[in-house]
Amino acid sequence: MFRRNGTLLGIKKQTGNKLEILLKPLLRLNNQGAEYNNPAIESTKPAVNEVIDPLINEITIKYGIPVRLSTANISIFQLNDDPYKPSLLRQTISGDSKLCTIGSDNHTVHIPIFSSTFNQPNSSYYVVVDNNFVISQERNEPLLGIIKKTWMISTKPFKIGQHSVSVTGLLRLNEEGSSKFLQLNHQSEFFNNIIQEFSKIIP
Repeated sequence: MFRRNGTLLGIKKQTGNKLEILLKPLLRLNNQGAEYNNPAIESTKPAVNEVIDPLINEITIKYGIPVRLSTANISIFQLNDDPYKPSLLRQTISGDSKLCTIGSDNHTVHIPIFSSTFNQPNSSYYVVVDNNFVISQERNEPLLGIIKKTWMISTKPFKIGQHSVSVTGLLRLNEEGSSKFLQLNHQSEFFNNIIQEFSKIIP
């Protein structure tokens, strides 16, 4: 597989089992979409590497051509403090879920943000847009997305003295989980692990 790098690849000549390959860089008419590795994207809000308020309620993507929503997903991940562990999925929405909308200009996609998505202050996130999240209105063809760790976003630190509203909840295990729990020798360790996992996603 080749990364999308603006290079045209073709076979110039074939002699027996030998191929002469031609590589030719393509000229860019402008720098549109360069930071997203996607020439169809004109801009995003928030922009790449922007520091945001954790309470934002939507993000937007503006395309250079009219688009329609399709079946693929847009997802938001939080970078793990431990570089050896995977990023944490905070939100994922399908383009055809009716939660996403397209503005009156037919170019701008509005994606709602859940209140829990960016709830970790002073943290790094990235947005992944799958191929076929939107399609071209004119050609009805799927458009490229945005690969991971390209559209990076950071949250501001909370102001001193700001606290979340207290919430009381109840966690229940299903039948399979209950059976496994009762067979554990160290049930207190199980509870400690659960608390640690929740502490990573709940401020």
